[in-house]
Amino acid sequence: MKLLFHTSQVLKTCEVYKNKREKENLIKNTIMKNKNVKLLVWVLLTLLIGFTSCEKKKKTDWEKYNLKGRVKSFTNFTYKAIEKFGEVQKGERVENYFQNFEQFYNKKGFLQKQNSYYYNSLYEENILVYDKKGTKIETNIYNSIGKLKSKNIYKNDTKGNIIEEDEYSDIKGSLKQKNIYKYDKDANLIEHTIYNHKNELETKFILKYNKALIEISNYFSDGSLNWKNTYKYDNRENVMELNVYKFDGSLDYKYTYKYKYDKNGNWIKQISYKNDKLYEIVERKYEYYK
Repeated sequence: MKLLFHTSQVLKTCEVYKNKREKENLIKNTIMKNKNVKLLVWVLLTLLIGFTSCEKKKKTDWEKYNLKGRVKSFTNFTYKAIEKFGEVQKGERVENYFQNFEQFYNKKGFLQKQNSYYYNSLYEENILVYDKKGTKIETNIYNSIGKLKSKNIYKNDTKGNIIEEDEYSDIKGSLKQKNIYKYDKDANLIEHTIYNHKNELETKFILKYNKALIEISNYFSDGSLNWKNTYKYDNRENVMELNVYKFDGSLDYKYTYKYKYDKNGNWIKQISYKNDKLYEIVERKYEYYK
């Protein structure tokens, strides 16, 4: 398990199949069962991070993650949304570790650590390592008792964009997965290709932009479409609509979002609707540098 906000996190919830028979089984079974999990990962990626990277001047993580002010840390917890007495209220917590987490930033605006939680307990801790130039070169992932689980090593281009990410297990230090990233002239991520430990193609993501990210398509190793998501944003650059399409192009789900903000302009509550029905509430609490 790696840092929750990197694009290769998608692989943890997207099943990859190498032949047509497996693909047919996926269509009938696995896609529908795992759709919400897969979707939620991509929602997090877009809502919390976005995909614009470094331009002429290197962006801070505050900027990349659309955080306002000098954020020291924040918590993010997700609940089922319910309606009582005509008001939207939070129900029981949604227990997915990638939806319940805490992030910590240094005074320069770069992410240093992320803790994820499962059933009110620490699930794993991600520690980021930077070189002297401030370029991320490594992420170490620890389990709940502080034992190293895995390690991600990054290769960067001259602009500081990550072009390769290699995931290693802690037990033998063997390569588990390789991720290759490509960018456009504005340093937006446009292609993410994933290979297994045998260097065999598993899946590919294609991203499209109109200033902001507007579409993500996921493909099987044979080049056929798995799923596609499209995005619309509000005037604060937060996602307000997400449409999820099946492999055949038909609409599967439509998600819409409403936000409440703190005095610094960061959202502290997000209410989501799935196919126009009340779905989930995400709450955040921020701590700022003085």
